Amino acid sequence: MIYGTAPLKSDDATRLAPIAAVRPGWGEMGILLAASILTLIGVSLGPDVPQWINMVAPIMLSVAMALGALALIRREARAVWAPLFWVRIVMIAFSGIGSLVPFFANDVTRGALDRFFTVFPADMTKYNAVICVFTLVMLFTARVCCALVDMNVRRREGPVLKVKPSALDAGQFGLLALALSLPIKIPSSWIPFVTGVPFSLPNSIALFGMLSYIAYPLLIYHALSTRQRWPFFVAIPFILIESTLGLLMFNKTELLFPLIFSFLGVLFQRATLMRMLVGGVALFLVYSVATPFAAYGRSQEARDTGSIDTTLSRSIVIASRYDWRVGNQDEGEFQGGWARLTYITAGSFAISQYDQGVPGTTMENVFLILVPRVVYPDKPNMSLIFAEFNYAVTGNDKSQSAPGIPPEGYWNYGWAGVVGFAVLMGVVYALWSIYAIATLQAGAWHLLFISLIGVRVASRIDGLIVTDFVPMIPFAIFAHFLLTFGNELLLRGKAARARPLRLTHGGA
Repeated sequence: MIYGTAPLKSDDATRLAPIAAVRPGWGEMGILLAASILTLIGVSLGPDVPQWINMVAPIMLSVAMALGALALIRREARAVWAPLFWVRIVMIAFSGIGSLVPFFANDVTRGALDRFFTVFPADMTKYNAVICVFTLVMLFTARVCCALVDMNVRRREGPVLKVKPSALDAGQFGLLALALSLPIKIPSSWIPFVTGVPFSLPNSIALFGMLSYIAYPLLIYHALSTRQRWPFFVAIPFILIESTLGLLMFNKTELLFPLIFSFLGVLFQRATLMRMLVGGVALFLVYSVATPFAAYGRSQEARDTGSIDTTLSRSIVIASRYDWRVGNQDEGEFQGGWARLTYITAGSFAISQYDQGVPGTTMENVFLILVPRVVYPDKPNMSLIFAEFNYAVTGNDKSQSAPGIPPEGYWNYGWAGVVGFAVLMGVVYALWSIYAIATLQAGAWHLLFISLIGVRVASRIDGLIVTDFVPMIPFAIFAHFLLTFGNELLLRGKAARARPLRLTHGGA
């Protein structure tokens, strides 16, 4: 069975397809409404809340998110680039499965979670209520936003989004994206890792190193669509190099992202159930093997040097001591992979802080995010918020942690913050998802980078809104106009080369 774009019967349906594809369904929202009511009733019971509510609610959330993600991908294969697809996947991992970890983890793991912050049944219920209400409001807002965009498009002529197709085909643009990413990624990441000599670039420039994550799927997609081999020969060596270096850096993101986005290129060409299952299982196996290795490597590096940043020579030594049959020897019986999925302890701490009259302050400098450091050299380092939060919970400022965006909303403003953050993210995710599908529908490969940023933003629901959400919006807008301008120059150059020369005859 092939899950792709549903057959369209009219030009109007084609125009509105990106909106129809991303509109959340009433079924998943109905399940979320039931979960929200259940958990809010549990909150009202206080310490007497039955523990089964804390088991049922995450399962209901996971089922709702899974149904929504599957429906989205069945309606439109290009939705693999939509934030509304990825936020559902991440919610299943962190707020669904993650919230169940305390129930099936072993005693050692539960003890470690309790040492971070002891969570009682009433705390778990409040956390689950925040998550369910946030998700319900976010998806309902996204549906309303889709309806408003639909009304606007129906009143005018033309597509949802007026963009020109790329001057280059998918393979050519993938090659260009790879060529642009390497001069950023090699000196700022690969060479420092190999040599041990640090080098950094401003974040606004370093982000363009992510262009490799759109190069790989475009090259894979072009190879599968045209049956040409050269894109494979270009992409696969760099995919392997980047993923291998990520593994040796003990960085799961650097390891998995090249593999995940390459897999998206396969699904983009044809999204079949078999491909989804095989690719999903393969990625899960890689994650399962890499997680204990990365945790072991970081703990060894922190013990030896006081930092989790490593170099190639030290990484090879650490890897030689690792027993792949046993896993992370430092963790013993501690189930680190499962523990890292749960945010119920960090989120419950943030929620309890607000309830005890100590609201969060993560939004105090939110507007300073928009000010470049060149203009304001003394701008606070927003990334320190993660260390400050960890210190507030554990007394240790050498590590970082975060409650996740839904609890962050409650921590700052109570239930108003949960609803406010959800409305904001529902609008942004809906518009960004429509944008992602519409640009691909138009063949605007050059704008896939903007969709990639949207995927990154959606996958950081476990972070903080002030660091992982707000700064990405102006950057994406700037990058859109920059890439549109560059594509326009290429189109004009292409048109000029295709224009026949005019010959004049005669003399003065």
